[in-house]
Amino acid sequence: MVDEKPKAVWAPFLHFYQPPVQEPFVLKEINNTCYEPLFNMLLENQEFKATFNVNMVLVDLLLDHGMDHTVDLLKSLVSQKQVEIVGSGKFHPILPLIPKNEVVHQIAMQEGDLKAEFPGWEKKGFFAPEMAISPGVASLIKELGYEWLIASGIACSSEWAYNKIYQSPEGLILYFRDDIISNEISFQKIDVESFLEKVKTLYSKPHYIITAQDGETFGHHVPHYERTFLMNALQGAIDGQITLCHVSDLPSYFPIDGAIRVISSSWSTSEEDLNYSMPYPLWNNPDNPIHRIQLKLMKNVLELVYFIEECNEAKDVKEAKTARYFLDRGLHSCQLWWASMRPMWSPMLIVKGAELLLRAAFNARLGIIDKAGDKTLLADSEELFDQTAQYYSLLLMEITKNEQVIQKKRPRESLFDSTFPMESDMNGKSTQPSNR
Repeated sequence: MVDEKPKAVWAPFLHFYQPPVQEPFVLKEINNTCYEPLFNMLLENQEFKATFNVNMVLVDLLLDHGMDHTVDLLKSLVSQKQVEIVGSGKFHPILPLIPKNEVVHQIAMQEGDLKAEFPGWEKKGFFAPEMAISPGVASLIKELGYEWLIASGIACSSEWAYNKIYQSPEGLILYFRDDIISNEISFQKIDVESFLEKVKTLYSKPHYIITAQDGETFGHHVPHYERTFLMNALQGAIDGQITLCHVSDLPSYFPIDGAIRVISSSWSTSEEDLNYSMPYPLWNNPDNPIHRIQLKLMKNVLELVYFIEECNEAKDVKEAKTARYFLDRGLHSCQLWWASMRPMWSPMLIVKGAELLLRAAFNARLGIIDKAGDKTLLADSEELFDQTAQYYSLLLMEITKNEQVIQKKRPRESLFDSTFPMESDMNGKSTQPSNR
């Protein structure tokens, strides 16, 4: 820790992600309005610093669709140490809702891609997709060798830490975003001057503030926001003697003091949700019949894929590899998010996710039929596949039933938005804990 703390430290954090089912024309639009302009703006101002999460499915999509230049810009930001990139789950699953072995697998895929694309990448920080965490997830992240985890402010179970840093009982450093300020930025509820004044004067003692948003906020969701807000705020911070730093550098300025357990939550969780014992409301709402069907479908598909992966005769056949390919992608969070109806709703995007899972189940069943000689395995897999097909049918019926209700309330054209808006901010609620 340095001898003298600066009066105010700002650690900006941006999250970048597009789902594996994203349409190429939408991806290109987002690249043209956000990724390329934002990365260029940062490169033009080499004193700017930020911490990024980039789910590597996005890098795959950019490369697959001829946007290599954007990936090169990102590589330049990392090589120049303007940007540090954290670990995550490659295909953006909600970690507390999938089995532990799948969590480990998704993280390992992300790590492999990060090491391949960004030579010298080091395992330090971790971003759970949607900041959806639990004490168990935090413990696993530490077990996998990460130094710190970033979470939503609502996950802080003790008094707000602005001049010290908490850690988990296992020794994982815990950082919490300031949800109020972050949402003010995302919803354009604060201008640059007011933001900088708040960062400087919010606390009387030396302090730090972490803001975190979807990267797509800057340029795509809010046109030109990467310059009208972010560039001006970063430059204003430097001119106003606010220290900019990577999240990993915060222990250089503030002590690690105290151990707490994180509260199971996400960056879209409200206190009302927690009171209702619903930590992940946009992905697992017990009162949402579509969520219930989606999660049962996912569970069945996981079991089918495990059948073929554990069967010595079938685990190396091409159907097993194909099943795993679709399963990895089919665990992405968007299909659940689009079914949340808070207010997100898109029948086509729910079905796109379900189709990935159905393809995984279909290939697993084919491989078992082709190679497995165990009659019990054949019978069990047939039953599981039949249940999977039934859940898929139930899902389609529930979607159409819900669509009929919604159609009576609002026009059709508002229901089929093919873009993916801000996942962290769509509910429009401030989720900062009251002790902040």
